[in-house]
Amino acid sequence: MPLAIFVTGLSLKSSVTFAVGLLAGMVPEGLLPVITLSLAVAVTLLARRGAVVKRLSSVETLGSTDVICTDKTGTLTENRMHPVVVWTCAGEIRLDAEGRPQAEPAQPPLSVLLETAAACSNARLDGGDEPSGDPTEIAVLRAAQALGGDVDADRRERSRRHQYNFDAHVKLMSTLDADDRSDRLHTKGAPESVLPVCTTVLDRDGSEVALERSRREEIAGRVSDYAGQGQRVLAFARRSLPPPAGEAPARDAAEQGLCFVGLMTMLDPPRAEVADAIARCHTAGIRVIVISGDHPLTAAAIARRVGIGGEDPLVIDADRFDHRSEREIERASRASESSRAPHVLSA
Repeated sequence: MPLAIFVTGLSLKSSVTFAVGLLAGMVPEGLLPVITLSLAVAVTLLARRGAVVKRLSSVETLGSTDVICTDKTGTLTENRMHPVVVWTCAGEIRLDAEGRPQAEPAQPPLSVLLETAAACSNARLDGGDEPSGDPTEIAVLRAAQALGGDVDADRRERSRRHQYNFDAHVKLMSTLDADDRSDRLHTKGAPESVLPVCTTVLDRDGSEVALERSRREEIAGRVSDYAGQGQRVLAFARRSLPPPAGEAPARDAAEQGLCFVGLMTMLDPPRAEVADAIARCHTAGIRVIVISGDHPLTAAAIARRVGIGGEDPLVIDADRFDHRSEREIERASRASESSRAPHVLSA
């Protein structure tokens, strides 16, 4: 090794690598025991810190990791949704930390929003028992209950005729429920998916009016404001259908020409230990990328709170991938050493 340093001018690191390679070349049979022993020592160190390692090769993989892709909901956050805001064209109602409204819920469109929110759900709030169902739907029902909505699950199931399950591609869920003289479709989902299939909106007095461009921009602005605060935003819509005649209509035919009803937002706070874990990853030279199905602004706000991407995390919306060339996508995905490498991928 001294000859490699002083004669050939190699650095100390390169000289050590050269010496190890030379020794392994002279006695190749000794390489495997050395590697196995090194991995076993690493496993012991990890076990002392509470890690469970099933295969020795996992230690090598972990040691060579330089990028971690993580989900947001339930991983970075607690997966415990708290309702925050209920919004209709008549105004905004905020809920406190206990889920109680901070204003008198006397808006005409509110009863329609509560009816839609309660109908388009599979969660249950059964008296003193623990709620059951998806955390987002539980938060929606809690908000509806706090504002005086009927969230009785048995009554809801008796009137339900058909359910269009949540689809990750269209980001919508709908239920077809029996009304007095017709059926009514109730829909909830991502605002960017609900708004395009709406043609009318429930006005302040509870009447349906045309959904003009200015009103669409107002609603989109509200969504951006809430999402920028780290809140998950759900939009609700409905429409009346003719009296039932046989099977339920196809999904594409049902989920169109809807009346936009309102918005509900929920907050899923980050886990207390996540920020320290992210800081440790950065200290170890590991980049962390958030992959989420939430609104890009919501995902970016949570990433910012836990220390991913600094104050200005770079967000790539998967919906825009179709409008990018393969070279642009590859450049964005492989820019691991760049300060503007992606920090959030919103699907």
